Amino acid sequence: MFESEKNFAATIVDNRYRVFNNVWNARSTTGPHRQKIFVKELNGKTTFGWVWKWWGGSGVATYPEVQFGNSPWVGEVAPDSGFPFRVGSKKVVVDFDVAMHASGSYNLAFEFWTVSSPPVSKNGIAHEVMIWLAENRLGPAGSLVTTAAIAGHQFHIYFANNHGDASGSSSNTWTIISLVADQPILHGPLDIGAIVAYLMQNRLLDPNVYVACLELGNEVASGSGKTEIRNYAVHVE
Repeated sequence: MFESEKNFAATIVDNRYRVFNNVWNARSTTGPHRQKIFVKELNGKTTFGWVWKWWGGSGVATYPEVQFGNSPWVGEVAPDSGFPFRVGSKKVVVDFDVAMHASGSYNLAFEFWTVSSPPVSKNGIAHEVMIWLAENRLGPAGSLVTTAAIAGHQFHIYFANNHGDASGSSSNTWTIISLVADQPILHGPLDIGAIVAYLMQNRLLDPNVYVACLELGNEVASGSGKTEIRNYAVHVE
């Protein structure tokens, strides 16, 4: 149905989700690379994902992904998503089924950005929150602050202030929080709202900010892989 190796190529799925060939920090790699996003029919259902091969990287080079809501970096995906919203004011649950085969240095992670107030823009970013569902040879930013059981999963939680854009395309900084799952989480549902509530209760997340979007992708520093996403649905209420 759709495929593209073009840098920053994008397509909309189900009028709700943006599949995005995000090579945000490609200059960190010195070797050859290829990355493709795709959308196809599988057993009568729409399936999407990405394939990558990156060599010679010195850090995270890329984050092929699916976006929902209003990205501070590339704008709104589609109207009526329910984003942005004041943190803690809505429930967000994601149903998903992921098939992933990969090697090298990578993760599979949900991510959401918060902004200090609407309208959403990269200059207003306050937090970057990452939920690492799986990882291999790729360490999170910041320092380990605690380990907690949230939404039925065990996470190690890392925190850092004044985190910046490694690509150099933006000079602003923000707080980064990474929740790294003890065991791979390749199937939903996952209660993102429960994770937000935990971070607020433990004063890791500012209660006055607004959640702009929700994303799922692979951060890749080096290696190769393929991620195929089935039955993807973000529920906001």
